[in-house]
Amino acid sequence: MKFLKEPQKKWIFSAPICGFTRFPYRKILSHFPIDLIFTEMVSIDALYYQNPNTLPLLAFEKNDTATGVQLVGSKNAFFLSAVERLKDKGYEVFDINLGCPVKKVLKAHAGSYLLQFPEKINQIFTSLKKEFPPILFSGKIRLGYSEENKNYLEVAKALEEGGASFITVHGRTRPKMYSGEIDYEAIKNIKDQVKIPVIGNGNIFTAEDAKKMIDLTGCDGVMPARGMLGNPWLFREIRDFLDQGKYSEPTLKERAEIMAKNFYYEVDFDKRNGYKEFKKNGMKYLKGFPEAAVYRKGIAQAHSAEQLKVIVEEILSQHK
Repeated sequence: MKFLKEPQKKWIFSAPICGFTRFPYRKILSHFPIDLIFTEMVSIDALYYQNPNTLPLLAFEKNDTATGVQLVGSKNAFFLSAVERLKDKGYEVFDINLGCPVKKVLKAHAGSYLLQFPEKINQIFTSLKKEFPPILFSGKIRLGYSEENKNYLEVAKALEEGGASFITVHGRTRPKMYSGEIDYEAIKNIKDQVKIPVIGNGNIFTAEDAKKMIDLTGCDGVMPARGMLGNPWLFREIRDFLDQGKYSEPTLKERAEIMAKNFYYEVDFDKRNGYKEFKKNGMKYLKGFPEAAVYRKGIAQAHSAEQLKVIVEEILSQHK
């Protein structure tokens, strides 16, 4: 992979986010300086049983930006089956989700549930690397299943010894979900204890947040998540800030143009429900617009792609 050959550069990855990092939004992200773009989280059980609803999650087109797929599950055999099925599709990294705190995932003994069992994590990675030696695997973790059991160093070692190419660390435990402070010291501890690259994740909403993550942890790169939704410029701002110490915010014209592209990508990808999916990010694009409240109301109340198209085209015409 191209970015792995540039160790002097701090990497910037986009996070897998269910319901948001669909193919149309990933297509938007590919216009920005990102080293690796991840799909939404994909269930290995759904892949194994060939659930047709899984196929849209896997859609992507090859371009200059590497794409990785994130898998979630707990059964070794299903992980092996999923990679066997997807290995020739063009994905450059297979990431294993070991951090999702959602109850539905925990009930399936997947995501952050597996943090309780470092030996199981090691077995998953060891078996994957044995079966598919050339493929790059990574793990996305939290600091522990509970506040009382922050076993992140043990988990990180299990990943490294199992053959992971890098680790992404969300700086909170499972119960913290997405609230509270990030434990930068814990991420630094992992970086100091393993030889493979470590990517910092959590509370990265600005370029300054990304630099703070790198400065405090020494991590090899960052992975914005919620901060990138409706804000793909965040990646350009981070790259410019890391390389030049300054950055420029997007103009309203650029915001309007990218928002329109996102809308048309969505409705082209899903003629029936694309306009509904656009609403998730559509509201967020309007930050800074003088008429933002009016447009948000219009987007929220739109009941068809045609109604949304009128609003999007009006925004474009107002900000040429």
